[in-house]
Amino acid sequence: MEATRPRPTAVSVIGWGAIVAGVLMFFGGVMACPIASTMPSEPLRPSTGPEDSVDFVFRNVLYFGLAQIGLAVVVVLAGRALLRLRKWGSRVIQVFAAFLIAYAAVFLVYFAVEFRRALAGADKAPPIGFVMMMGVTLVFTLLLWLTPTVLTLYHLLRLGGQNVFE
Repeated sequence: MEATRPRPTAVSVIGWGAIVAGVLMFFGGVMACPIASTMPSEPLRPSTGPEDSVDFVFRNVLYFGLAQIGLAVVVVLAGRALLRLRKWGSRVIQVFAAFLIAYAAVFLVYFAVEFRRALAGADKAPPIGFVMMMGVTLVFTLLLWLTPTVLTLYHLLRLGGQNVFE
């Protein structure tokens, strides 16, 4: 009989984290469907020029929700494969982690542009509540998206070099 290799703790944490994240993503995508059905077909505010990003997101919320559901299913399946020490599960989670890092980077650039635009249009200093809201969003983005994602990518790449996966 062949002895089974013990599963590294990092793989267990990342695999279960991927499953939990996938389930939460699934429910988020499911919630987009009723939201999309209640959205008005035309913006409630008058158009002042070219379409901004908020209008684009709200017009296509159903498609974003369906894409999120599909991605959630892939992440749950990859997390399950990772727990079984399958190499493809590790690769899918690595690609997903790289995607999240890119998404967070683009979000931070967008965030900085919007913050600068808000400051440029003001003739006096912005209220402290606005600055605190922007700061909290920035900190949450760094702590909740980038840090765990970078650590996930690091551990999976390190374990892949040790031939942990089948």
